[in-house]
Amino acid sequence: MIGENDASSTWKNKLILLLLTITWVFLLAGILLYVILVRQYRVFYRMATIAALAGVYAAALFMGITVICVFLVNSGKGEVLGAGRLLRKILDLTIFPAMAAGRMFGIDRETVQRAYAQINNRIVYSSGLGFRPQEVLLLLPHCIQDSECKHKITGNVYNCAKCGKCPVSEIIDLCGKYNINMVVVPGGTLARKAIKEHKPKAVIAVACEEDLCSGIHDARLIPVVGILNERPMGPCFNTQVNIGRIESAVNQLCNRRNV
Repeated sequence: MIGENDASSTWKNKLILLLLTITWVFLLAGILLYVILVRQYRVFYRMATIAALAGVYAAALFMGITVICVFLVNSGKGEVLGAGRLLRKILDLTIFPAMAAGRMFGIDRETVQRAYAQINNRIVYSSGLGFRPQEVLLLLPHCIQDSECKHKITGNVYNCAKCGKCPVSEIIDLCGKYNINMVVVPGGTLARKAIKEHKPKAVIAVACEEDLCSGIHDARLIPVVGILNERPMGPCFNTQVNIGRIESAVNQLCNRRNV
């Protein structure tokens, strides 16, 4: 599961995303009320005032539902599939406004995207859904392979020579241990193609913030656990991944199999 070094960092990112969304909604409502009440435009004045107030109440209701869903998903008390699905839809609707609001307050895009992925992971884990190992697909970015390797693994990961210069060999062993399908893809388009071909019921995706966010958003009906890659040499070049996080994701998705 994607996470920072401790639970407090995870909660910090979740609250950032929630607060940004709240700020964005109130900002829009405030601008509308200012135009109507301060500038005192007379055209459809009463109708616009009613619409503005209804918008504010709707925003308050929206935020209330969001807060309730967040606490249900993080309560750890039983399965909360319905609340998780609703929260996922709310996330999909608010992620782009949240990133726009983040720029206004000097919060970088990656921080909001990490929060999005973290909340998504929590939703998947708290849903109570379980899967057979063969129903789970692991997606890896091609940049995780050593840049000087001559063995192309994007078409067939088992072309790996297992030299140990990159994490691929160890991940192949992990997938063999749990009987998990594994694909290395160079980008989002081929990732979506791999999902269509393998038809998994759940996906574990390793990628950067941008690709994780877009991939989770595009997957929609398929549960996706996102794991942030590590970039000691910069983006898209000899990236790494915490293999313990992959194994933890496999265990959490498969230990409650509905079989």
